[in-house]
Amino acid sequence: MVRVAGAVTAAGLTVTDSIAALEDVRRIESWAAWAKHRLASAAIEAAEKDHERWLAASSTAAIDVDGPGLTRAERLAVGERSGVAEVACALRVSEGAVHTLVKRAEAFTGLLPLTADALRDGSITATAGMLIADEISEYADELPAVTDATTVDRLTAAIRATEAGLLSAAARGRTKAELEARARRIRQRCHPASFAERERAARADRCVRVRPDRDGMARLTALLPSAVAYRIDGRLSAIARTLQASVSADDRARGASAGLESVDDTGSGSPTIGQLRADVLVDLLAGIQRMIDDPGSSRGTRTAAGSAFSAAAAGDDCFDPVPHVLLTVPAETLAGGDDPGWLGAFGPIAAADARELASRATSFMIGVTGAESAKDQGACAVEDGTDARVVPVLATNGAQYRIPVALRRALTIRDGTCRFPGCRRSAVGCDVDHVVAWSDGGTSVAENLAHLCRKHHVLKHHSAWSVSAGPPGSRSTDRAPTSASHLTWTSPSGRRYETEPDDPPPF
Repeated sequence: MVRVAGAVTAAGLTVTDSIAALEDVRRIESWAAWAKHRLASAAIEAAEKDHERWLAASSTAAIDVDGPGLTRAERLAVGERSGVAEVACALRVSEGAVHTLVKRAEAFTGLLPLTADALRDGSITATAGMLIADEISEYADELPAVTDATTVDRLTAAIRATEAGLLSAAARGRTKAELEARARRIRQRCHPASFAERERAARADRCVRVRPDRDGMARLTALLPSAVAYRIDGRLSAIARTLQASVSADDRARGASAGLESVDDTGSGSPTIGQLRADVLVDLLAGIQRMIDDPGSSRGTRTAAGSAFSAAAAGDDCFDPVPHVLLTVPAETLAGGDDPGWLGAFGPIAAADARELASRATSFMIGVTGAESAKDQGACAVEDGTDARVVPVLATNGAQYRIPVALRRALTIRDGTCRFPGCRRSAVGCDVDHVVAWSDGGTSVAENLAHLCRKHHVLKHHSAWSVSAGPPGSRSTDRAPTSASHLTWTSPSGRRYETEPDDPPPF
């Protein structure tokens, strides 16, 4: 606390001092989250006892028998409501938020003691602790009503595996997005209900919602099956790219004839892909004819692409998006089985959806799993962070700079995302980088290659950040690293951050 206070008031701090103080703040936030949950629960418990004493001291004969429409049990329950209201007023939050606080506090006390200790000690972030509590809440809600011993054991095992798998990742500094990705895998492996049952229930919750935003805007969101959302996203991009090409061609032609630079209706240049995706969505839902026929729509620049847009809106296959995410499907599923596939960052998808997407893929890569599936194990194993995947890699001595296509595909499967700490950009859209630079003697072999998004690729080569490959704890900067499955990044201030690929799909 002293170091933090001194850092806040001091001027001219070094990067090292500032980062050290920020780490202290992170630990304080974790402790504060632990204390907040405990105190909220304690306050409500004390309020209930005070309310019981208040009832006992009141006109019990009148209140107990002839009260204002409430039984004694109901009046006792008012004590909890009173405590919740007081905590809400003190924290300046809604009463619903206080109920969530209490629910998490109960989980930390009874089901997640290791997570509670980690929060108190500051070894995980407050966000990670809340995520772990929320991930096990479904199992915790079911436990009190379950009498079957086998189901109790499976729910308990799921809680323990979820805490163990997420807590170990959180202690290694994984971000919320990384923890959420791991949580989806643990859930798929450990949930007592089958994926088919859960998918049917979740599909019943599909919906579209709109909420106001600023400056005359609103946000439209939809909860849809992953494969459907992916197809919609791909179609929007495909049509938007076609329209952008037509708009650019028309702008160039008009600009050349008038001797002017092209501008769109905002005066800021040609529409971006993001703007066009939004326009396409509006026009598809509002009616295709308006977009094609309205000469005032985006200065009429869409008209040139009208026929192409009509074909796309009608479902022409030439506009059907080619999958650009990693789709992993068990062989049994491709042959007609019911086990789900795994669609990149979207997670599990229904078997029928996986087969339909696989039928549109332009190429396949066969992967072999070196461990039994969770289904075959018959129990929910604790996540150990190991990667049982074996993927084919084209034999190469690394003597050529250009990376073979088969090797690129294998690395995409291995990495999953950009390998910079905390980055969740899909490997499909990333560069393949030489950990030890080619100019420094690095080779084009899997052990020296890792995916980096363009932003972090530039950061690696044009800042004081550095990276080395090798087993956890390795400090080697050898020009022949043993493995790029584990990377250690060193920041300009000297701090070290370790990254590993995403866990494999839990088949």
